[in-house]
Parts: sequence; C-alpha cells; structure tokens
Amino acid sequence: MEIERDQSNGCAILRVQGEIVLEVLHQLKHEFHRCITDEEYYVALNLEHVTALSSSGVGAIMGFSRELNELGGQLILASVAPVAEYVIELLRLRELFTLAVSEAEAIDLLNASRG
Repeated sequence: MEIERDQSNGCAILRVQGEIVLEVLHQLKHEFHRCITDEEYYVALNLEHVTALSSSGVGAIMGFSRELNELGGQLILASVAPVAEYVIELLRLRELFTLAVSEAEAIDLLNASRG
C-alpha cells in the first residue's frame, strides 16, 4: 500500500493505492495519527486506487472517522473504488460514511461542514 498526503483549501487529502488489509494497516494508522497530531481534522480519504479492502481496514477507517468527529472534524471518502464500495455496502456500513464522487467534491463538502 502507498499513501500520498496532500493539502487543499485547508483540508488534508490522503490518497491510498493498493490493498487496505490487516498486514499493512500500520501504515494507514500512522497517517491517520499524523493528521491528528498536525491538527488536520478535515480529511478527504481518496480510495480511487484501492484494490482490496478488508473488514479490519474498514474498522480502522471507522475509528479514524469517529476520532475526527470527536475533535470537531470530519472524514469524507472520495472517489471510492468499486471494490471498496462493495465491501462497505456488504458490511451494511454505508450510512456511517459520507462518499464523494471526486476529491474536489469532498473538499467542497468538508469546507461547507465547517459552518
């Protein structure tokens, strides 16, 4: 798994490529921790190039989303790959996430949620 970190209009962007599975979750959790440490509480998680998503990966994303919410921020999933969307739907967790069709839409939604 590769993770690219970027900024746009005051929001953090994490672009993930590859498999989000148990064996590599430490990388994703490290990036999540960096966002919290750097006080980046509005995050777009781009899943366009994700090739696999395990239930443990979904759990890590849910935990990060909850942590951001507790800090007054928000996580939006952007450009979700079909395989990732399928897993989220299969686990019946669709209502727990905000999905955006693009990174740009995710940034717009994050900025609108700031009030």
